[in-house]
Amino acid sequence: MVVSDRTTDLPLKILILPDFHQNFKLFKRNTKALFKALTDIATFHIANRKQLYHSTIDGEVQPLSTLSDKTQQQHLYTSVYYLDRLFKSEGPFDGILGLGEGASLAGILCGLKPLGNISFYFAILVSGLESQMQHYQDLMKSKSIQNVCSLHIYGTKDGSINNDRTLRLAAAFVDAKVITHQGSRFTPKTWPYAMIREFLLEQQENLSERDNTYQSHTSKSFDGKIEATILYHQRRTCTLSSRRKEEQAFATPIGLLHPVSKESIQHLIEDIESNHFDDGMLLVWCERMKFHQSESVDNTNMMTPFFHHWIQLYLKKPDEVLSKHLSTIPRYGDWGDMKTLYAYAERLKDTHPTGTTLLENLKQACVQMIGNQLYHDYEIALKQTNDNIKNEILISQCIYEAPFISNNPNELTTIMAKEVAKYIQILSNENRQADQMYRNLIETIRRQLKRRSLIFIEEQVAWKDRPLFCTRQQREEVLSASPASNVIHPQPQPIVPCPLEELQPLIEYLRANKPGPSDDKNPIVFPRGTMMTGGRLDLCKQAVGPQGVQPVLDAMKHSSTVNRLLLGNNIVGRPGAEAISDYIRFNPDSTIDTWYIACNRFDSDSIGLLCDALATDTKVKALWLKRNPILASGAVHIARMLSSNTCIQTLDLLNTGLLDKGCEILFGGLKMNRTLKHLYIDSNGLTVKCAEVIRRHFEENDSCLETLYLSCNALTDAGTCQIAAGLKHDKCLQRLSLASNSVGPDGARSLTDALIHHPSLQQLGLGFLKSTTIFGGLDNILGNEGAAEISRLIQFNQHIRSIDLARNAISEQGLIQLRDALKINHTLTSLEGLPSKRIRNKAIKKEIKSLLTANMIAWGKQVLNTITGSISPPTIDDCLKKGLELQNAIHYPEHIREINSYYRIH
Repeated sequence: MVVSDRTTDLPLKILILPDFHQNFKLFKRNTKALFKALTDIATFHIANRKQLYHSTIDGEVQPLSTLSDKTQQQHLYTSVYYLDRLFKSEGPFDGILGLGEGASLAGILCGLKPLGNISFYFAILVSGLESQMQHYQDLMKSKSIQNVCSLHIYGTKDGSINNDRTLRLAAAFVDAKVITHQGSRFTPKTWPYAMIREFLLEQQENLSERDNTYQSHTSKSFDGKIEATILYHQRRTCTLSSRRKEEQAFATPIGLLHPVSKESIQHLIEDIESNHFDDGMLLVWCERMKFHQSESVDNTNMMTPFFHHWIQLYLKKPDEVLSKHLSTIPRYGDWGDMKTLYAYAERLKDTHPTGTTLLENLKQACVQMIGNQLYHDYEIALKQTNDNIKNEILISQCIYEAPFISNNPNELTTIMAKEVAKYIQILSNENRQADQMYRNLIETIRRQLKRRSLIFIEEQVAWKDRPLFCTRQQREEVLSASPASNVIHPQPQPIVPCPLEELQPLIEYLRANKPGPSDDKNPIVFPRGTMMTGGRLDLCKQAVGPQGVQPVLDAMKHSSTVNRLLLGNNIVGRPGAEAISDYIRFNPDSTIDTWYIACNRFDSDSIGLLCDALATDTKVKALWLKRNPILASGAVHIARMLSSNTCIQTLDLLNTGLLDKGCEILFGGLKMNRTLKHLYIDSNGLTVKCAEVIRRHFEENDSCLETLYLSCNALTDAGTCQIAAGLKHDKCLQRLSLASNSVGPDGARSLTDALIHHPSLQQLGLGFLKSTTIFGGLDNILGNEGAAEISRLIQFNQHIRSIDLARNAISEQGLIQLRDALKINHTLTSLEGLPSKRIRNKAIKKEIKSLLTANMIAWGKQVLNTITGSISPPTIDDCLKKGLELQNAIHYPEHIREINSYYRIH
């Protein structure tokens, strides 16, 4: 056996915590020279900064140091839980390099470590500031942070931060090294590369000595051997390419130069002696493809070498393996491996009849280990607070791999989950039914983990009334800035096209011209695609791709069942546009009246192809194009098509990059159009300029529009007043949405004046679009003054059925005015967004709900009484049911129901 010592040239693994508010491309450019200078002694892993910063209400990144103490605490929890997972899956890391706000976070971590999986030996902090959070003031005291070698760097010409705070952070470390450079924090040309390199070489030498000492002290411990082996393997392979890593997938035990072959391990297991049992288990661990992650299971369902040999060792010494080695699987692998081990043990019972009892014991041990950890995490979840992370025990990652109870009782995962549930029921002395208790336990842990996630924080921000946190100046700055990049350049959700064979079952069904389902409760579901009632072929988000669309369309020519194609988010691109346009143009027997082709990366040229095909078409009545990069240049093609097409009734151009110029071109095409009824142009960066165009459309043309959605633009009061002026000339509009447009009391006043006697409007949207923050928009700010104007509208308009006022900072005062108006209104049945959760007067809320319900019952009664053949008067329940049905038709009209997708709810 050839022995190998740890060499000092193994690269250091360093985790980068970037500055949270620096542009990522700029960050990579600024650090390129640093990484290049250190490439021979270190490898770098960049943390996802989106998991580490706080998005404020106005869309700007708010630095950690400027947040309120409570919000900082919440974000620190988020960062720690993210980093805990990162250290387990990508670590261990030798050190951290933090820049700006990332350095401030690193300073706190230095004081908290070890925490869960977070542990490291050194830190380089560039322009970091000491924490001012009350809970962590003791960490920032002089020389309170020990056992971390630290290098602190700041620029003498950095005018954006107070360098005194950087020095105070350095003072919190024992034996901190402080160096300066003649620039700002991100001036790469002035960074002290030589000193940084010297510091890292010192750490490399120190770690080499520590590793050798650690290996000598742990040479008799199995855990010590495996930890040293994993660390050595990860350092040895961290600089390799993905292909080279696969070639050198197996680790080499400490003490050997080369890995042992699978055949050698098999022979060793067959003749293993007691005093070499741990060595044999270590060799088995070296067969793993991954550490600190679940072992991959291939599609052939073959048992991996690791599990195969591990179970062989277990069958030789079951008691020793269960007591000593089973717990190492989630520690150095992952909790998902416990489910795999359970499954393999069940499978082997058929081929190892003499070991059936032992394999059953192994399964029960897996159940108990998962059950113990879940119950432990459940108790932690119940006790966790947001007070101080120093005193918190982190919830494990077991919940992410916990077996779940499905509707199939014979599924192995369900069987295991039910066994875990029964075991936990015994642990907790619960009298509740085991399955229900298990589901509640899982939900409790997940809910607590969600509170530690970035998603939860963003949801909390999104659901607060932004006017309470956004000043007039901030609002003006947002409105005067250029539209967000995803408004100017719409992008679909990324997908990887599916293999064509996965589309084959659907293609065969279409070619056979088989009938569709009788109801939507029993759709015909294929590996890719679903056939629904109403002739809807739903391929939304099915990764059809450019190569898959033509075979599907060819097969559709044989089907008389398909009337509507839902092909959203498949990124079929130019090939898809060509195939669809040819289908429309050259297929006289086509029965397709609805093309839902959103999110397919159709640019101006692609839209040109489609519009040329639709210019004289007489079959297609609905064209849904949202989130395609059509832009103003593509609007030229659409306008030309609208000037000649006499069939299309619905046109969706949500988030297609039109901007004001594209809007003007679009409405130019509408001058000659008498058939378009439903138009969606939300999230297009539209301003008062576009509003003037829309005003002229209503003033100068006999508009046929029944639906006009303009949500999440930048129309403001000025634009709303323009549109209101045009609506005084309109007689057809039924649905109008101006949600998330920074509309205030002046806009509400103009709308009320224009709509108070409008003969057809049934739905008015002035609420909040969920995607507002994503598109860098602003909510409406009607407030109590605007609520008074809407109250006037409610009082005198006898046609509107639904008004949305969500997220408008309306207090109890405004709510009372709306309530009083409702008392003399007999048509309004829905007041969405009210009563607000911020208003605690339950009596007013209850009264508003009662008034709306009464109107709904009256509406239902009115319609039912007109139905001929009624033998007896309808009951209140019948009237309420009919009223709900009528209200639902307002919110979800027929042209919306025609594109209901199976994949939105499954």
